[in-house]
Amino acid sequence: MNSRWPVLGRVALLVAVLGAAACSDDGRTKSGGSCENASECKDDLVCQGNVCVEPTPNNNEVDAGPDAVEQPIEPEDYRISYSLEKITTPKTYELRLLSGDSDIKLNPDNVSCGPPQECMVSLDLKHFVYTRDNADSVGTLDVYVATITDEMVVDGDGELLVSSVRGPRLVDNHLTYSRTENNLIKAFYRVLGTADEVFIANLAAVGSSEGTWFIDPKVNKGVVYLHDLQTMDVFVGDLGRPITNKVFTVNSENFQDISGSYFGGYVPTAFSADGKYLSFLTTAPNDYARCQMPNSYDAPECTGPGQKCGRFKRCTAQEVTLHFIEIARMAELDDECIDATACGSVHHCDAASDTEYDTARCIAGRTVFGLPKSPYQGSPATEGCVLTHENPAYQYTDLRGPLGFGPDGKLYAVAARRCDELNIEKTDIIRVDPVTRAYEVVWGNDWKDYADGNCYDDQNRRVDVTNCVVQVRNAQLSPQGKELVFLATNPNVTDPGLAGSTMDLWSVRRNGLAHDWIGKHSIINTVQAYTIHPQ
Repeated sequence: MNSRWPVLGRVALLVAVLGAAACSDDGRTKSGGSCENASECKDDLVCQGNVCVEPTPNNNEVDAGPDAVEQPIEPEDYRISYSLEKITTPKTYELRLLSGDSDIKLNPDNVSCGPPQECMVSLDLKHFVYTRDNADSVGTLDVYVATITDEMVVDGDGELLVSSVRGPRLVDNHLTYSRTENNLIKAFYRVLGTADEVFIANLAAVGSSEGTWFIDPKVNKGVVYLHDLQTMDVFVGDLGRPITNKVFTVNSENFQDISGSYFGGYVPTAFSADGKYLSFLTTAPNDYARCQMPNSYDAPECTGPGQKCGRFKRCTAQEVTLHFIEIARMAELDDECIDATACGSVHHCDAASDTEYDTARCIAGRTVFGLPKSPYQGSPATEGCVLTHENPAYQYTDLRGPLGFGPDGKLYAVAARRCDELNIEKTDIIRVDPVTRAYEVVWGNDWKDYADGNCYDDQNRRVDVTNCVVQVRNAQLSPQGKELVFLATNPNVTDPGLAGSTMDLWSVRRNGLAHDWIGKHSIINTVQAYTIHPQ
């Protein structure tokens, strides 16, 4: 453990013995009452150990206390479909299914799953989907679908489902994609096994900045992000009808008075399982306190890492940020707020100073993880790694999707510090409370270098991951949310230079216990992507 940093490692969930449950007038539980997640507790309370309690200070650590113990989480059965790259000459690619001790190839021999083609499996494991380049429209794809039998065999070559589309991806049992029609780029989805195509939204006119979108069939909601150079509009709506309701704008115009773009590309997004919360990720400027020297890095009010005084006299810096929206109160975003509590427990009253609530507005709640490695910020212009050195509150340069809410109401993702202090990236699986907006580490590499000796038992001549230190690429919650499956360094790797690229499947309980290497592949194989399916 690097002594420069306070311990941010596995934090036990509290087990508290408090008084009988009591409900507030709005039906939410008061302090001392029982709960499953923070949304059931009254404003300004958090759910810890299944009890509504006062939050600890927002210092990204939970005040566990001397008597706290780990909440037991039982293992869960599930299946994993994954894309495997065999590092041979020539390279080959397979889509495989891991279920207990069984690990079988799914794609037929005559269907390649190598880039730029892609192979996917529906959540219910009934449909095999693959793409091919469209012969008539450069840059677009045709999507084919075939049935999977009960014996997990793909039945034939399948049939053409849609043609000339971009960005096809499977979300549960829904295929979603975009297509150009009448000089407009439009997003659609269709449920596999049905004939109907459902319109989501217009993303852009051909030749202009193209928006992106996200759907969650489990809660029947979708999000559309439309952006220009310095703003990103967020639209939220129900699936089955066009999504046209703009609820929020991420505005970065204060950061500079010349052209520049902070938005574009896929936006990692998640809805909570109860549909109460929406979260999304940006790496873009955030505004803070009032300052008096616009477009200057010398403003005395702007003391945060990389901050400058922006064009509208607000301190600002480009930061890695998770945003949280409470769906029931999203209509209040951009409304006036007269004090710090006016926007509720999730949203934030954005006031430039304590005397400027007459111009304050409700914005999405946000958790800031750090500064990106680039672009350089500050004066002189400095890399984000340097600006945040020895600053644990701003230690991460990246946050990686997919995002996912657990049954505890917390959001899970992978945070990384992509700097040169270690021979691998410092990576952590983290969870974030959407109400307190504090985060804690579930499992990570504890500021240590990768060394193959930490992953191998010399005496018994076998891989032993008990003390193995690895680089994590991304993580996903299991169907019941008891475990996290994640891509991380294959422990067979002996060269630290390959620790960030030779990936295999791992798992860990949601409380950070019982991590395990479940892929068991040799170093001539690397896992590229995966989907978790119910057993």
